[in-house]
Amino acid sequence: MYIQSKNSDTVKPYNTERLYELWKEEYFHLLDHVLQRKTFDGEYTIKCQEEIKKRTGRKYCWLTPSGTSALMVATLSGFVGPDDEVIVPNYGYVASINQMKAAGAKLKFVDVDKYGHIDVDQIESQINNKTKAIVVVGLYGDSPNMDRIEQIAKQNNLYFINDAAQCSMSTYNNRIADSYGDTSIISFGANKHISTFATYGAIVTDSEDLAYNIERVRLNGKTHRNKTVEFVGMNAQSHEDKAVQVWLALKYFDEWQKRRHKIADYYDSKFAEAEVNYRRIAPNCVSVRTKYPVFFKSKYSAHDKILEEGVETQKHYIDNFAHSIFNHQKNINNHFPGTKFHNQCSLSIPIHTFMTDSEVERVVDAVIKHKGE
Repeated sequence: MYIQSKNSDTVKPYNTERLYELWKEEYFHLLDHVLQRKTFDGEYTIKCQEEIKKRTGRKYCWLTPSGTSALMVATLSGFVGPDDEVIVPNYGYVASINQMKAAGAKLKFVDVDKYGHIDVDQIESQINNKTKAIVVVGLYGDSPNMDRIEQIAKQNNLYFINDAAQCSMSTYNNRIADSYGDTSIISFGANKHISTFATYGAIVTDSEDLAYNIERVRLNGKTHRNKTVEFVGMNAQSHEDKAVQVWLALKYFDEWQKRRHKIADYYDSKFAEAEVNYRRIAPNCVSVRTKYPVFFKSKYSAHDKILEEGVETQKHYIDNFAHSIFNHQKNINNHFPGTKFHNQCSLSIPIHTFMTDSEVERVVDAVIKHKGE
């Protein structure tokens, strides 16, 4: 199952070549089937949506072309727009906050804790009478204190968007992470734990009202070309060729998780023994180990040195959103120490289901060799 790359001996952060080798016969057989039928919102879209509802316990689910488009659908469906304020984490991938800004909302930034998650203790101080929503991101495979965030959102009548792109199917306090939030976002792709060739997404909810909005927003604000437009919307309907990939990813997901956990557990053991400063799993979580960050004095220097050893790492993440174009305030005095630490120190090492044992050993050796960088 774990096939060596033909193009390079560098250990990669993810490997679509090996995914292709695993899937190619089954994928093209299914593709031949679906492309002769309905190519949008068809058979495999429906199958995937039902499987996701089953796994997450949610009442409603729609596939979308990407996790980013699912976030925009969530934003528009919750009527987040100009004059609204949205609380967001100050660290992570830009897609998690981009859509709210694009809709005209003002962003209120909250620093992150040692896990890279929004600092829950700082959320309530950002709430005022203009606060409309909160976006929570579960980075690296697990989540912050979701029970407390859910309580804060309910007490303050906030629209709670759960960006579970990196933590989908994980658990917090024995509850599936995707079950939190008025809407929850799932993402698929080569760099995700639910792996596909191309990027894809899904949005889930339990709210009948939100379900009504989402169904229309993802189809340019209406249910059919010949129906009257009801909302500001976008084209976010599901493509069957990608739905086939999601279907296969869900089929193999449980097997893939076993391999990811085996690699992550081995990293934990070796790095603890060598006194490497690596990110632990957040409290009360069962992680899906989407990414594996290691902390260095400078992730930029460490990235270059480790690459020389034949291991490609990723600088997750580099932005301080409060000190960027996303901030409507001209002057801001908060230095966001959590964000600063992760921007400077957090480097993601390869962890994917297709890694061979020898590649895992090469990663371990390279990280330990350069742990002081």
